[in-house]
Parts: sequence; structure tokens; C-alpha cells
Amino acid sequence: MARMSRSARIVAGATAIFGDRWQSPLARATKENDYRDKGGLSQSLLTKLTSAVDPRAVTDEVYQVVADTLMAEAKRVRKGANKAEEMAGMMYEELEK
Repeated sequence: MARMSRSARIVAGATAIFGDRWQSPLARATKENDYRDKGGLSQSLLTKLTSAVDPRAVTDEVYQVVADTLMAEAKRVRKGANKAEEMAGMMYEELEK
């Protein structure tokens, strides 16, 4: 199996969290989650990094920001899913009475 490139990993991870239109949500999330206070990543940079026509090299710094952001978003989504499961469980209990 071929090894995934950094840009392919960014696309795969972002698509899993944000869906097919992932560039804008990921750009916003990097601004919200970037603990280094550097302002996050722009949508245009993300597009250039993952372009099939003229891909830019993904630096360690950018890769770290994206990894941190995806981890934070995964935790946020997991927390929401747990709350939804809890509410559904309460609904099932109420229906069984």
C-alpha cells in the first residue's frame, strides 16, 4: 500500500470531520484552536496545500496546526455525540414507561 502524503492526510482527516466542503470550516477552526495565537490558516493556503495541480509543501508548523485542530474538533464532536446518546437513552426510557 502506498504511503499517504501530508496533503492527502490533511484532506482525509478534514473530510472525516467537516465533510466534502472542509476548507472553510477547517480554516475557521484553526483560528479558534491555534494555541500559538498566530491567527490560524487561511482557506486559500489550505486549497494550495492540497491542490492536485500545483501542491505546495506542507511544513511541519502547518502540519502541527492542522493535527492540533483535527484533534480538538474530534473531541468536540465526540462530546456532542455522547450528549446525543444520553438524550436518546432518556427518550427510550421514557417511551418504555
